[in-house]
Amino acid sequence: MPNLPPNLLPVQQEIPARLVYNVREAANLLDVGKDYLYERINAGEIPTIQLGSPLRSMRRIAASDLQAFIDSRKEVA
Repeated sequence: MPNLPPNLLPVQQEIPARLVYNVREAANLLDVGKDYLYERINAGEIPTIQLGSPLRSMRRIAASDLQAFIDSRKEVA
């Protein structure tokens, strides 16, 4: 990299992580089907967050809970 003054150096920007995902997005991230993910949710393995009104409730999964689920599935060879 050339010797540039600090105000001209390229800035690395972090892409903000999403806090929550809907079930379809979470299933896509995990590369599994929605049915499998709902099974894991109903078994209590993945907690969900209920948003919206009781008439139109939306289920979301926290990114940290997805990571915890992945970590719980890691196998050591």
